[in-house]
Amino acid sequence: RQRPVSCHFCRSRKLRCSRQMPCSNCASRGIACQPFGALLRAIPSGTEVTVDSSQQSEILARLSQVEERLRRWDQTTMMPAPLPDGSSPPSTPTDSVLTSDAVWLERVFTGQGFTAALSDRIAFRIGPIQQIRETVTLVPACEIPGSTPACSELVRGIWLPLYGEAQVLMDKFATDVCYLHPGVHVPWLRQTIDDLYETLHRQMPVKLGSVALLLSVLASTTRMWTVEDSQRTGLYVGLADFNHQARAWAKANLDVLDYSRRVMCVSLETIQAMVIVSHVLCNLEGPSPQFRDLVASAILLGREIGLHRIDHSQDFPCTESLRLDPVRAEIGRRIWWFLVATDWLIGLYAGPQEDIYIINPRHMAVQKPRNFSDEDLFGGVMQEPKPLSQPTVMSYNLQRSQLAEICRSFTDRRPLALSSSVPIDYPSVTEIDARMNKFMEQIPAFFRLDGGGSGPDTLSQISEHLRRGIITQRYLLSTLVQGQRCKLHLPYFIRGYSEPTFACSRDVCIEAALLIVQTNLQARKEETFFNSIRGKLVCVIHSAFMASFILSLDMCLNKDSNKKSNTHQTEALQAYRILEEAREQSEIAARLLDFLMGLLRKH
Repeated sequence: RQRPVSCHFCRSRKLRCSRQMPCSNCASRGIACQPFGALLRAIPSGTEVTVDSSQQSEILARLSQVEERLRRWDQTTMMPAPLPDGSSPPSTPTDSVLTSDAVWLERVFTGQGFTAALSDRIAFRIGPIQQIRETVTLVPACEIPGSTPACSELVRGIWLPLYGEAQVLMDKFATDVCYLHPGVHVPWLRQTIDDLYETLHRQMPVKLGSVALLLSVLASTTRMWTVEDSQRTGLYVGLADFNHQARAWAKANLDVLDYSRRVMCVSLETIQAMVIVSHVLCNLEGPSPQFRDLVASAILLGREIGLHRIDHSQDFPCTESLRLDPVRAEIGRRIWWFLVATDWLIGLYAGPQEDIYIINPRHMAVQKPRNFSDEDLFGGVMQEPKPLSQPTVMSYNLQRSQLAEICRSFTDRRPLALSSSVPIDYPSVTEIDARMNKFMEQIPAFFRLDGGGSGPDTLSQISEHLRRGIITQRYLLSTLVQGQRCKLHLPYFIRGYSEPTFACSRDVCIEAALLIVQTNLQARKEETFFNSIRGKLVCVIHSAFMASFILSLDMCLNKDSNKKSNTHQTEALQAYRILEEAREQSEIAARLLDFLMGLLRKH
């Protein structure tokens, strides 16, 4: 008697089959159990088997066309001889058609992906925030739209807040937090979240990019939540509560993004979510490997959908959807240039990414985003861009891109091929510093710490939300520039006390450190959103750390006990106080402060 064989499902999944009908594996999953080979035996001998795949049919049809054209070409033509001057003759129409088909076939080959079968599914649930203690749980797979009702398999479940609670957090994001993410288009964000909840209400399959975008907004907003926000809304009960919830939203976001990447579900929403959550992680952990991985992945996926060639003269399949929608194309420019600036800026920081960048300016064809307000970029109609002297939601992003170009030019002068023992040409350092100074002199008046001096008050002519955002970005821009100047001159700072050649670096470091302290002292006096969250921002913490370190070294190395040195001592204490105030809000600040105190005790 022939021994019974495993069923078709168990053989395909390499599971131990009970070899009964139905087997235990199929019965537990609620699927039909079929003996192996039953499907093949059901097809009569000689029957032609067809595959219901429009893509494969299209490939075979175009292959036949290519073969036919090659056959006619071989029968009716000969290989064209070179012209007397050695150049090639102009291509015939047949040449261009064959070339087009060959390129198309290559793109079909490189565009294939079969990773969906390698990933488990995700279910999404909705509940009140106060009852969501863990944003990621295990739920029955039958809760996924389109699944078999009797399926008892457990999959990851992601909890989302109620629609009304999501709207409260979205309002906070639009009012204050979005200005920490330059380039985010708030109306598009709101529409995406509304569409997501409508889809969930209808129990239809959701877009992973929309879920990731919602979770990134929740994580960023909750991270910047204040006690006043809790008292006003009642969503969170205290500092520990919304700090815990911010990490939980970020974790759920990373799970969804990881799943999206594994199944290559790439969209503009996915990349925007990666940009936002990378900022959250950077503020939580600093420029960590996780942060750098998210930035690099966002750049890679941006290339997959053609963000790096939005404005290329030649049409590409990956950019077709962007070209058909001018609003999405402009949002794509915002996202891409934010990634470009981030890539070029972090090249100045110590770590594996130091002295390198991923995006080569010669390998992209993307215009800089225009100086639009969000209201000018919605509804399918775009207005004329505003002059740079007029504040908009894009003002900071455009200035940040200019600063990044200066930093990239410095990275280009420090090739990795040079030995570490060969110092960079010092005049290049002073030249880049001069460009940074010129950049600060030419920024729009509304970004200056003095508010533009005696010029017209442009902030009085804009909305209250934008005015608050511009004030936040004013402090961020000043802090970012002075921190970059400290980093630029730090390798020559100590030598400046003994070698006159590098005295400029010593003076610049001290000047930038004093400006960092002055910026924080000025912010402390104002009742602004920036003052309430500056202890959570990694750029503020890093710059305060640099200022503390430089001013402390100056007290140790400067032998002159004059009034100027006493002033630096006062500023150094102020810089330490900035880190002390941020200790409760940031683990990075607490760690850096402990390091500095240990260094002071040592010396």
